Amino acid sequence: MLRYEERYFKDMTLNIKEIQSLFMCYQMDDKGKWVKGSFGEIPLISLGYWNIKEKKLRNCEGLCNSKDLEILIKSGQTKKELNLTLLHEMIHAYEDELEHAEGPGKRLKEILLLFLYKKIGKQIGYKKADDLLKVITSSFHWYDIHGHSILFALKSLELDIRLHLPYGTIFAYGRTDYFPPIKDH
Repeated sequence: MLRYEERYFKDMTLNIKEIQSLFMCYQMDDKGKWVKGSFGEIPLISLGYWNIKEKKLRNCEGLCNSKDLEILIKSGQTKKELNLTLLHEMIHAYEDELEHAEGPGKRLKEILLLFLYKKIGKQIGYKKADDLLKVITSSFHWYDIHGHSILFALKSLELDIRLHLPYGTIFAYGRTDYFPPIKDH
């Protein structure tokens, strides 16, 4: 799991300079001068103590069990399906870790939202990024948005782009047929 963390989720660990710089802000000191400050100490997020287990699952490909710090993967999947499922469930696990992180709390997710949106917008254009978000977050086009936040949608799109996968692959366990046609990246 740590290999995936280093390769695909360094942004979600908050351990890159571009994200850490977003924690900087200006505050007024005792003398009324504006000085550089921060929103608080940046926690380091990691799934290093989570476990991955294969299990017979019904009605899902994988499951993030934050109570027991484990990711359950449906047994019998191909290597490709297993990798896509693991990436999908790791996003859920990182969201859970962010939710329970000490420090600036909700600010962590907000900063990651901005970072990922800007990164995707620069890669494929902001208009296309907006269109993709509308598709993913629209209950008209997506049968089960429950449990999938905007942060989840952005991170899954970032992985699709980075891995040269069709849009929606990570979000929907490789089932891109749930999405209307969108021009490829």
